[in-house]
Amino acid sequence: MYGYRGKIGVLVPNINTTMEMDFHRLAPEGVSVHTARISWQNPENSLEALKELKHNTIKAALDVAAARVDVIVYGCTAGGILEGTSGDREISEMITSETKIPAIT
Repeated sequence: MYGYRGKIGVLVPNINTTMEMDFHRLAPEGVSVHTARISWQNPENSLEALKELKHNTIKAALDVAAARVDVIVYGCTAGGILEGTSGDREISEMITSETKIPAIT
């Protein structure tokens, strides 16, 4: 049975083609991975593009939370690149606040 040891929710930008497969490949037996795509129509490394991504993150987080995951992983390096660790912390706190599920970046 999938997920009897735990469920991981993974959020990735819609342009990401690798992270989901890595999580599925590396998940230990009994741990299931559930993914949601973050809509990102302007995928460039700018503050404006990052704001668009953040805005769409909550919808994706709520979608993956519906699978009753134990943790949510925000899989996008743009937050760390443009805003440093404070940006990562803000995103994690935003996801946790909205879903009531622990989140990490």
